Amino acid sequence: QDCHFSTCPHQIRMGSGLCASSDVEVGPSLKDDSSNFTLGSDSRRFPFKGSQGSTPPKVAELQSTSGKCVVFLERLADVPANAFGISCNGGASQSYGRPGVKVWATEETTTLGSTVEWPAKHCDGAPAWYSARSLGFLMAGHAKATLHFEVWDQQTLLGSLKVPLGSLTVHSTLTRELKSPSSANGRPTTVTFQILDSSSFSKTRTVFFIRHAESMWNEAQSKMQLHEMARTTDHPLSQRGVEQAADLARRLSRAADQQVKVNGNNQENGAAALLEPDIVLSSPLTRAVQTAVIVFDSLLTSPEGLGEIVLMPNSREKQNFGGLDTMSTKKGASIPRNVLQELKATSQGKSAEEVFRKISFDSLEVEDRWWCEGASESPSQLQTRMEEFMAQLRYSPHQVVVVVGHSHFFRSLFKRYLSSDFAKQSPKLARDLSVGKIMNCGVVRVEIGAGPNNDEEVKIFSAQLVLDTHMVPEGVGACCAAPEPQLSEPIESDRVAVR
Repeated sequence: QDCHFSTCPHQIRMGSGLCASSDVEVGPSLKDDSSNFTLGSDSRRFPFKGSQGSTPPKVAELQSTSGKCVVFLERLADVPANAFGISCNGGASQSYGRPGVKVWATEETTTLGSTVEWPAKHCDGAPAWYSARSLGFLMAGHAKATLHFEVWDQQTLLGSLKVPLGSLTVHSTLTRELKSPSSANGRPTTVTFQILDSSSFSKTRTVFFIRHAESMWNEAQSKMQLHEMARTTDHPLSQRGVEQAADLARRLSRAADQQVKVNGNNQENGAAALLEPDIVLSSPLTRAVQTAVIVFDSLLTSPEGLGEIVLMPNSREKQNFGGLDTMSTKKGASIPRNVLQELKATSQGKSAEEVFRKISFDSLEVEDRWWCEGASESPSQLQTRMEEFMAQLRYSPHQVVVVVGHSHFFRSLFKRYLSSDFAKQSPKLARDLSVGKIMNCGVVRVEIGAGPNNDEEVKIFSAQLVLDTHMVPEGVGACCAAPEPQLSEPIESDRVAVR
């Protein structure tokens, strides 16, 4: 089945009260809150920019000006299980393990380009990735190539697919059945993906990293209220945090009304692009989604506004040992439902209900368990997630991207992906970003893109603190919401964008 995402049957309204992968009722309609909770959106569509025009052709029809073959893996459905358990409706179900996906292409007996892999995912039958990999070969001239998919759970092959590459329509959502030794609920396992032309992507893009506002964990830790810290997971914003987010919204509004100096330099406002982003991505943790809703209220709800927040689990906080605020129990539509309830309990209650009537949440990546499974996240697990995160930005259809997330995760990104040229030209800021923390509701504008010698090597080429953002030193505590010490002066930084 070939389809554009806007008409794909996998686009399901969460307001129907249905499971993402079944017909089982799981609760009252979310339209009780007059909100639109969706399982999919146009944010996953990739406009085709080939020389043949805007209508996506088949691979066999591509001209010599086309780029490399990029596979955008969306999801699997009806993954075979390996043990029996209990399903959400109380009937027989299975445990699905941790499937991963491998893809490569061949022509006759020769492998073209590279073999690429997507990391193993915890799943209940329908794991999702929504990230891309380049196979490293030019698509033009390879109409007779064969594309191979394999789904593995550790050493067990769960399914495979061979499909003629030339027959596939580029930049369109495709679903194919896998050949597998068993099936789930009598239905064949399917893989949903897109074949993308690398020449349709910009080499660089602008990304704004925004740290969430102060959380209840923040507040409790600053007062040494251990009971408050330990009584729950995924802590919401404190009242002070709500006010911080509202203040950032006001700063954005002022920036829209006038040209301002950025960090004392007479230059174009570095936050200008933040006024009209193409997409808002948010960590699914409650404090981050709350921050995104409050800060981008006007942008989301205006008649020409975005109208949507995309929940991005790869941007969640680094899971340190004992960090209860980085764990969650909420999936799918329960995430924005919980955010609405938390905002109703704050001074933003009335405006939150108005906002939720006008926006939707893309929950495609959080329909299954998306948080760390253990007590802490290992360095290799974090590195794998950061690679997925940067790949999602590298192959995004959007030029200006907002990511609302967390200080430790952002710091890890800067440590790993800041370019050596930037570190040489702006050593103080490079060091501060790699060892300090962004203030609550702080904003860092970065430019990311492929490395000069490797399309798959994504780097952060510049960084700039905007909207009065400063860095704070690492405080006491193991997680993102550790209290920020009161400083007489912020950390000094080279606050200049380096191109």
